Amino acid sequence: MPDGDVTISVTKDAKTYAVNVATLTNGEITASAKEAAEKETVTLTAKPATGYALKAGSVKVTYKDADNNEQTVKATVDEKDANVYTFAMPAYPVNVSAEFVKEYKVTVADAANTNGETKVSATAAVEGTEVTVTVKAADNYQLKADSLTYSYKSGEDTKTEKLTLTDGKATFKMPAADVTVNAVFEPIKVETYSVTVNKAGTGEVAVKVNGAETTD
Repeated sequence: MPDGDVTISVTKDAKTYAVNVATLTNGEITASAKEAAEKETVTLTAKPATGYALKAGSVKVTYKDADNNEQTVKATVDEKDANVYTFAMPAYPVNVSAEFVKEYKVTVADAANTNGETKVSATAAVEGTEVTVTVKAADNYQLKADSLTYSYKSGEDTKTEKLTLTDGKATFKMPAADVTVNAVFEPIKVETYSVTVNKAGTGEVAVKVNGAETTD
């Protein structure tokens, strides 16, 4: 024992609560911790199976309160990665769930990049996603009327929908099928006109056509 008063301090570990992640179909969610203290930030990372995507807004974090009522914890999606969410741990064990949905391909036909350029905002998307198509014709070419379309299979039939450009862009909602975007670019027709020169009396009349001068 030292010569004087002694102060003894004890730091108690914060109580932790379980982070329970459901077994999911067509993908999985991993949590940054299996247990966490109240107010601790927990990160959830989704890993979709091939051909699937995490359904937007489907990540749910819930818990049962002291009265056995289910409560929802706000889960915030990362600004740069739609597969990453974070939430603040409540003073209860939580259950994490999510939904993975099928993703469909968006393909641009070869013809849509001949004598022009056709781009899509996504090469794969889930049903209901808005896809933007951007079109730019090469010099001396233009988009052929009604040629900008997207096609997809509906049962045994192939459906083709026309797209209308606004400032070089068009949009469509992704169906539950793979999509092919097509466009045709055609040469811009050069209009030609005849020039008639009526001369009265003597002298010359000079006419310029595309910079070349002819006289009569």
